[in-house]
Amino acid sequence: MYVCVDDSDHPDAHFVPLYYMAFFSISMAMLGLTGGALIVYFKLDDVTPTNVCAYLSRISTAFALGIAACFVLQLASPLPTVKWATFAVIWLKAIMLLAAPFVLGGVAVSLALTRSSFAVGITYGVDLLGAAAGCLVTLAVLRWVDAPSAMFLVAALAATAAWCFARVPSEPILAASVLNRKIFRRPGVVAIALAVLGCGNATVDLGLQPVSIKFGDIERLNRFDYVKWNSFSRVAVTGSNLVPPFLWGPSPDLPTGKLIEQRTLDIDGFAGTRMPRFSEVSGAMDYLRYDVTNLAYYARHSGKSAVIGVGSGRDLLSAYLFGFRDITGVELNPVFIDLLTDPTKLRSYAGVADLTGVRFAVDDGRSWFARTTEKFDLIEMSMVDTFAATGVGAFSLSENGLYTVEGWKTFLTALRPDGIFTVSRWHSPTATVELGRVVSLAVAALMDLGAEKPRDHIFVAGVGNLATVIVARQPLAASDLQRLYEAVGRLHFDLIAGPDRPVTDLVLADLLAARDRYDLNARAIRYYLDVSPPTDSRPFFFNQLRLAKYI
Repeated sequence: MYVCVDDSDHPDAHFVPLYYMAFFSISMAMLGLTGGALIVYFKLDDVTPTNVCAYLSRISTAFALGIAACFVLQLASPLPTVKWATFAVIWLKAIMLLAAPFVLGGVAVSLALTRSSFAVGITYGVDLLGAAAGCLVTLAVLRWVDAPSAMFLVAALAATAAWCFARVPSEPILAASVLNRKIFRRPGVVAIALAVLGCGNATVDLGLQPVSIKFGDIERLNRFDYVKWNSFSRVAVTGSNLVPPFLWGPSPDLPTGKLIEQRTLDIDGFAGTRMPRFSEVSGAMDYLRYDVTNLAYYARHSGKSAVIGVGSGRDLLSAYLFGFRDITGVELNPVFIDLLTDPTKLRSYAGVADLTGVRFAVDDGRSWFARTTEKFDLIEMSMVDTFAATGVGAFSLSENGLYTVEGWKTFLTALRPDGIFTVSRWHSPTATVELGRVVSLAVAALMDLGAEKPRDHIFVAGVGNLATVIVARQPLAASDLQRLYEAVGRLHFDLIAGPDRPVTDLVLADLLAARDRYDLNARAIRYYLDVSPPTDSRPFFFNQLRLAKYI
């Protein structure tokens, strides 16, 4: 499955449905297990306590081979988004390849529970212990090898279980059974072969890997200098290229013709963030001053700052460039911190780990701020998406605790009295898209914290399809507003909302005029997209299409 991590990036909307492959995979696993149980119930009457271990050995061997075979076939069968009937055939094939191994697994589990002479309670308890151990082992294995190699090692583990079943004295199975084929009678050989395949695949750069297709182009593995898998995602680092600097929302006044060395950090083949090479030459990093995501630094550039979602470290560079010398980067995925801090990797290239006052915390942003007693002058969360498949449950790929009223109250509470919180998200001049939800979040959080007039705490500016929302713990001071207005004018950003200026977006104007939480929700429900503030009981920030619109 593909997931995205807590990082400074946003996957293209065209590819977001692929993140839900996790739910699809789980559904197919349950379908296969159920199918296997039905086969045992209706078809395998000849299995008894006297010969069940022989059957379990053969079925478990078939399960191991099925995992490997179906996985290889799925690797060679990417899931492109096409708008014709073939799309149905592509997904039907995916259903068959995902469910098939679990049918065999379901047969094995059902036989062990219903046909063996073992106590059901003990058997089921061992099954649960195995499942729990598998969750922990997965975390460890993905630190050592890539996901495709880990799949072959999982298959080897299933074959090892088959070998254990074969050690138990048992009556032979029916001579005419397909399970009497020689390969099913050699679980030890199968286990060794699959383990060698898994370990061998992990040692080569261009081995068996998933095929990623983005914008119609197949990903080329040989363009990556470094690839690392873990339980969150796969992070792949391209070689350094001389290119124009990447900015999320560049000012029209950004000087043209400048080229910098830059790498792309690719996340699961779909999302990505850029890592510029750090330079100590005076003015070399000044292009960062032209990004709308850094607008808040014109109002606050000293004291203590924090960045949620370190990613490539670009936001840390921005905080340092503008003057902060006490900077905390909170990152969910340890792969990024390892890249930024390991001298054998990208530490010298990124440069952020060697800057004065920079420190890292490997943690979920909200959890870290909920525990810390520190107070900050500025907290930045620019283009951070968290679809990471953590251990919090099945909905971890659709829930988002960073974008809820309770989460924002945590961030705002971590500010000093005159501190500011800055968030950047997508916005269209013709539609509020995510910006409406960001503003309603800010309004709701401020209301819950006792703000009498939330609009006095909020400043919004944008450029192109990106906007930055600046939220102050207290009403924005006149000096802060003056610096922000000057920066917006000088960089030719679009002023969308200010405490003492007309709001240029009608949806935002409506939301900012809300008198209380009830009034805010009543206003939000008027619009085609759901712009109501997400809460912990409904934490679906990115799910803005209302189901009622399609019924």
